[in-house]
Amino acid sequence: MQKYKVLFINGQAFNYHHGMSLQEILVYLNFNLSNIIVEHNKEVITSNDFNNLFLSNLDRIEVITIVGGG
Repeated sequence: MQKYKVLFINGQAFNYHHGMSLQEILVYLNFNLSNIIVEHNKEVITSNDFNNLFLSNLDRIEVITIVGGG
């Protein structure tokens, strides 16, 4: 039996397998990990922690994409 949790990413509900790390979720959703800032439950986290962070049901993630230009 598959176990799923609900996560809110930029306000949108997303069902994910309970064993996925934040990094796996972000890659699955096609985010470029080198160009984003992530906030987990209103706390900014570093990209070094993406692979070690396993989320709880109903956690909130905000992803901000950095865009260069001139």
